[in-house]
Amino acid sequence: MTRPTSNHQGDTVIGPPDAVRSAAREAMRLKTLERWKASFDNAAPDSPLLVSRLDLGGLYSYIVSFRIGPRITARIRLTAADGLFAEAIGIGESTPALPPYLPVPEIFTRLLTTPLATTAEFTLPNVDPFLVWRPCAQSLSIFAPFYLLRYGGDRLQYFDAISGRFFDSLTGGAGI
Repeated sequence: MTRPTSNHQGDTVIGPPDAVRSAAREAMRLKTLERWKASFDNAAPDSPLLVSRLDLGGLYSYIVSFRIGPRITARIRLTAADGLFAEAIGIGESTPALPPYLPVPEIFTRLLTTPLATTAEFTLPNVDPFLVWRPCAQSLSIFAPFYLLRYGGDRLQYFDAISGRFFDSLTGGAGI
């Protein structure tokens, strides 16, 4: 599966460079506000992550993390159709950093340490090139998305991009 160029409503999805530019513009605006200074002063954007809303017919957002050195200090969510600001999270003066998103190779490292990995029927999944999220008990915010793992047939599994936990399904619940 490749990175989508449009959402399920047919709206074009902007490219990653445009998402970074939009997020950087928004960071410049936010850092003029006292509450956001610790999050965005001297921070640089990372590569954007594309996230599909499972509950909204595949609407896409970009999440762009910002870091100061190795510390992630903020994240901005943009609508992927037009790069408009949707929301942001960031550190405060006393919060040292936001947790990083785990890279795709970490999924395979963790899978290979499970008991299932020693069985004859074990196969490595395909990982979608974007993350997914919907309100659920496993994640309270779109800033805590999942990698979607596809095994043969209809078997899916969700990998929490922050905690590294695996879920066979996402249950209803307290997502926001």
